[in-house]
Amino acid sequence: MINQESIDFLYELRENNSKEWFDANRKRYEQTRNNFIEVNQAIIKGIESYDEGVAQTQLDPKKTMMRINRDIRFSKDKTPYNSHLFTSINEGGKKNPSAGYFFSLDPGKSFYGLEPINHLLS
Repeated sequence: MINQESIDFLYELRENNSKEWFDANRKRYEQTRNNFIEVNQAIIKGIESYDEGVAQTQLDPKKTMMRINRDIRFSKDKTPYNSHLFTSINEGGKKNPSAGYFFSLDPGKSFYGLEPINHLLS
């Protein structure tokens, strides 16, 4: 279960998205990340119960998560951190181009769903 402290951290990160604030709250981030890893493990176990490909891959919940640091090199928005946590679960791991599942924990606008196969979109 996602705990209230994790939600509070993400709300506050959205309002204080700077390296100084993040460094001062790094322990809270680690606790939030660990909470998300636990939830992610439960999500993976649930998906494994009906998706044999995911079950055979034996995914590590830490390796399905996306980084909290943003790539700001070519972005007009220079905030350094994502204010949400995101996981991508599919057969073969997050770099595999096959269809899969995703979950984004973003206070006030979380979502989940299926990811299409990348080559079908082009």
